[in-house]
Amino acid sequence: MTKETPLQIGQRVYCSLYGGLHGAICNITGDQKPDTIRQLSMANAGLIGVTGGNAYYDIVYDNGNMSKRLPESIIHGVQWEILDEIIEQDEIDKLIFHHEDVTQQKEKQAHDKKIRQENERESLRKNYPYLKQVSKDDRSAKIGATNIRIELKRAFPGIKFSVRMSSGSAIDINWTDGPTVKQVENISGKYQFGNFNGMEDIYEHNSDNVFPDVFGGNNYLFSHRNYSDRYVQIALDNDYLQYEHNYISANIDKPTVENFRKGSLYNICDPKRHFNGNSVQTDIHCRLSEYTEIEAIISNNEDSVRNVLSKDSEFTVRDGTKPGYIEILFNVKPGKEVRDDLKDSGFRWSRNNGLWYGKSEKLPNQFNSKNNI
Repeated sequence: MTKETPLQIGQRVYCSLYGGLHGAICNITGDQKPDTIRQLSMANAGLIGVTGGNAYYDIVYDNGNMSKRLPESIIHGVQWEILDEIIEQDEIDKLIFHHEDVTQQKEKQAHDKKIRQENERESLRKNYPYLKQVSKDDRSAKIGATNIRIELKRAFPGIKFSVRMSSGSAIDINWTDGPTVKQVENISGKYQFGNFNGMEDIYEHNSDNVFPDVFGGNNYLFSHRNYSDRYVQIALDNDYLQYEHNYISANIDKPTVENFRKGSLYNICDPKRHFNGNSVQTDIHCRLSEYTEIEAIISNNEDSVRNVLSKDSEFTVRDGTKPGYIEILFNVKPGKEVRDDLKDSGFRWSRNNGLWYGKSEKLPNQFNSKNNI
């Protein structure tokens, strides 16, 4: 069919938008003038639009949707295809009936959702009596920031949080040590209106989340967890305890808090464990991001900290290279009590081989029943 041929009621069409839509013209308004259709193009941009035409079309789709008063110029554009098939009126009536049925279902679903969400709002008001509610005269973002501060203070007493509006569409949350980002976002996440859809370059509101309707919120919430020097030192000690043999064999000095703050540990890589751009700096960041209940660890003395950080070490016992000797390999450096017990039993640490060795007859009892090979 050429673009100069007038369309008919029952004409099948196809639209490439929204994943592809098949439908049929069910009504035509105005006089058709397909001979006036003109495509607008530019040398460097190609086709940029379509103009002309005089009529409007109602199109009912196979999936139950409908487009009304679609301009004649649009239906002759690149996103549409006019098919040769023309269906009878009874087939059109079936499509229209299906559209009406789908429309009624959507209206019922919308009505049921409205009632359900109002019940949810009322339930939220009862479950969170300590939070401030949004009124007509309040800014949702301001009330949301206040409520986030209230909730975090209740959940993590003793931790100072800074909750501020960084712009008209964002709230920034900052704190030092304490809970992880995930723990904080488990609380603050419900205050976010929706998410940005990068594929379509639009912000999509989450219509199922009614929490901000009652207690405020904003488009974006950003969580920033900072770390004290003492916190960083524990992460550095933990890393060194676990990989001391690697540090020594690679001739790498024990890193310091100052090294971490300056970012110089990005240049320090352990050839036995760092691949694809990882470094000591990235490892320390990972440790810090996962630590919880750090205040309990900090309150202990140095030896207790070392024992806590290595209490879950696994070991393997195997025959030594010399007759009558045993070798013990740990996945992490054992605690001080374990090391003293080995030394008292006559075992020695082999820095070159990364293991403990001693006579079989003097093997401490705690190593007699686990991971023997």
